[in-house]
Formats: sequence, C-alpha cells, structure tokens
Amino acid sequence: MFGGGQIGYNWQIDPSWVWGIEADFQGSTANGSTGAAFLGGAFGLGHFKPITTVYNYELDDLGTVRARLGWLSSPNLLWYGTGGLAYGQTKLGDTAQCSTWAPACQSESSTGTSSTHTSIGWAAGAGVEWKLSPVWSVKAEYLYAELGDQNNTITYTYGPTKACISCTSSLTSTVQREKDNIVRFGVNYKLF
Repeated sequence: MFGGGQIGYNWQIDPSWVWGIEADFQGSTANGSTGAAFLGGAFGLGHFKPITTVYNYELDDLGTVRARLGWLSSPNLLWYGTGGLAYGQTKLGDTAQCSTWAPACQSESSTGTSSTHTSIGWAAGAGVEWKLSPVWSVKAEYLYAELGDQNNTITYTYGPTKACISCTSSLTSTVQREKDNIVRFGVNYKLF
C-alpha cells in the first residue's frame, strides 16, 4: 500500500496536447519474501546436505520526478504517458537455513544478514485525469518502477565434525532487483 503527495505543472501546448513535469513521494508497506533451495557441500561419501536461502525484501518509500505528455480527448479528459527518475529506500534480508546439518547452520549468527539502501532507478507509466471543476481533478495511474540491484553475502564457516570433508561453506545470496507495478488514484487541486 502507498500513500503520499505530489506537485507538478502542466502546459497546454495546443487545443489537444498537454505536457508537464511532476514530482511525488509516498510511504510504502510493500514487502515480500522468496526462497531458493540448492544442494550444499559434500559430506561423508558424496552425500549432499541441502541449504535453503530465504530472501525478505521491503520498499519503505518511493519518490519520482517525471515528465508527462498527454492528449485531451475532450476539454475535461486527459490521457497521458509519463516517465523519469525513481528513487526509494529498500531493505533486503537473507537467511541461510540448513536444518539437516549438525549443528544446523541457522544456529550461527553469521548465517543471516540484512541491509538498507537508497536506490535510484526509473519509472514509466500511463494514466487518465478527469477535470471535475476549474480547480479540482481526479486521476487513475499505472506506474512501473525499477530501483536497480541490491545484494547481500552470507559467509558461514561450518564447524569440524566427523562427517565433514570440506569444513568451509560460503553461502552467497543472489542479486535482488526491486521492481514494482503500482496502480494509484489521486485527487489534484490547481493552485494557479
């Protein structure tokens, strides 16, 4: 869920075309998680111990600065495309889980990590805006935002046991790319 505000300016360049610029900023509760399982290091006589890595990601806030080009299908109805800069605060957490190992790797504090980044990317979309009165309008907009890559590395040294052939196992997270599909609605007030 997103909530925030925007400011912008539009110029009507002929009776049917409008272009403008707008900036917005909103807080977010967008989050998710995913997991990836793979075979770990060899133990004993060629036996493999599975490792699962769980990735948790959050988008705490999102802002954009975008150009807008629109076509007036009637004096009160504007259809537009938009695109430009996007930025936001993202969080990525990784945890390695290997419950069949003895001891289980998640019992070690080094098998989990998290990081917070201010990421910069791009956004593009389209929308429609309906003028209700000389100063009020409502809009519906679809926006795709991509904020680049973020990655974490987990390194775990497996303690020596009788079944251990290679006592060091390095677990590295895959790169997580923040991509968001956003549908939003707004109410605008024309200042001048």
